[in-house]
Amino acid sequence: MRKIISIIILGLLLSGNAYAEIVYLRCILDNEFLNQRVEAEVNLEKKVIYLDNYLLEIKTIEDWNIVAKSKDVTLYLDRFDGLLEVEGSKDRFSGYCKKYNRIF
Repeated sequence: MRKIISIIILGLLLSGNAYAEIVYLRCILDNEFLNQRVEAEVNLEKKVIYLDNYLLEIKTIEDWNIVAKSKDVTLYLDRFDGLLEVEGSKDRFSGYCKKYNRIF
């Protein structure tokens, strides 16, 4: 009986990370005449977003959007249409993201 309970508990502990995934996005940001491509890596398990290797901590995850912040940047990501808005202390950028998979 102890073995069965131990196996069940161990299985539950190990299965928690089975569905955690890292989502890779490719985004085009528009600011007047500037079209800049950035990559975003969204890790919901660790609650972080890497935007071109710039670390932002996810503050809220809702059905419609994700809000992430660092000390001087706030990021809003719409989970349905991919709208990305980045607000800094002086600038504001927006654009659209698409999910992609790494080739190698």
